[in-house]
Amino acid sequence: MDNFVWTKHVKQRSEQRGITQNEVWSTLRHPEKTQVQSDGSYKFYKHYSGRLLGVVARPQGNKWLIITTFTKDGPRYHPKQPLIQKLVFKAVVSLGNFISRLFSSKS
Repeated sequence: MDNFVWTKHVKQRSEQRGITQNEVWSTLRHPEKTQVQSDGSYKFYKHYSGRLLGVVARPQGNKWLIITTFTKDGPRYHPKQPLIQKLVFKAVVSLGNFISRLFSSKS
């Protein structure tokens, strides 16, 4: 924990997005996926209760500066989701929207 530096920005964004400090720590320590960015920062990803949590951090000497956090909600962001499941999800959402418009226009 001493190797991580929290910025004011990451504290505010985590609170706004309903991300706990424990979720951030766990994502940094045991990510499901890590991406190196062109600016030298890293994105760490981990799933929690149906949402994908992302943490952006950058190494600074022997410490890590935690820059921000974000979430992507819902099943459409699951990295191992088969294409057919994605297509069915989109079709169901589209059908729901169509039915909503159909009934709202008859009112």
